[in-house]
Order: sequence, then structure tokens, then C-alpha cells
Amino acid sequence: MIGPIPVEANTAKAQGNSAFAAGDYEQAATHYSRAVELAPQWAVPRANRAFAYMKQVRDPATEAGYRRTLRTRAMADAYLATRLDGRWGKGYARLAEAMLMDVEAEEAGEEAMNGAPGGTREEGRRKMLEGAQEALYHAVQFSEGRVLEEAQKMMEDVTARLEAL
Repeated sequence: MIGPIPVEANTAKAQGNSAFAAGDYEQAATHYSRAVELAPQWAVPRANRAFAYMKQVRDPATEAGYRRTLRTRAMADAYLATRLDGRWGKGYARLAEAMLMDVEAEEAGEEAMNGAPGGTREEGRRKMLEGAQEALYHAVQFSEGRVLEEAQKMMEDVTARLEAL
């Protein structure tokens, strides 16, 4: 448990949520960054910032070269969110989503993070899919409602993709 969340951090997160709802993902990430600065042990703004980065990656207006940076940031934030709160299913779902974005980038021929030195692209995709599968296992274990349903759907997709490799 991290203790009480500073009012300013909660305000910054709420501002991020408003910007996110308005579709201004860059501004949302800025607000979530402020919340992270004010409450660095709080998992929620990190997972939210990861999602804002993922939304920017999916925006066709985002420069192709910047997408890899955003995917890297999303994965780092989502991973840290799971370390900060190891029993929060949504954090694990965000981590799986970030990993799957890297697999999709690799499949689309974009520069992805998952290539290991000396390994093949297929090995890299397999490792990233296995990591996403593990994250989804935890998401299912610690979630309920919509997050649980989404995690189960993603788990089915990841399992099928692994079987196809």
C-alpha cells in the first residue's frame, strides 16, 4: 500500500482523464506524468499514461519514428504499474496491450523492440506473445467485470497466435 495520494496527484490524474476522454492523448500523458511525479508509487497514473501512449501510437498522425518511442514508454509504464501493484488486473492488461502493440509493429514491418540479439523475428514475436499471455493470466486472475472480459478475449487471441507460430 502506498498510503494517501496527494490531492495534487489526484487532481493531475483527473485532468489526464478529462484530456483522455476528449481524445487529447498527448495532453493526457502530460497530466498523468505530473501525477506520477507527485505520487511515484501510485500505479494508476502509470497505467493510464501507458494507455495514452498506446492511443498516440494508433493515431495515424503520429510520426512513424516516434511510435517506437511511445511503445517503449507504454511498455515501461505498464510494467512498472504491475510492479507497484501486483494485484491490479488492469495494470497487467495494459502490459499485455503494450506487448501486443510491439508484436503488431513487427508484423507490420516496423521497427519493434522484441528482436533479441542472435534471435529470429519469429522467436522475438513468440517471446513477446508469451509475455503478453503471462500478463493476461494475471489480468484474468485479478480482474472482474469489463476488464476481466477484455482480458479473457485477448487471452484467446494471444493463445491462437501462439499456436499459429
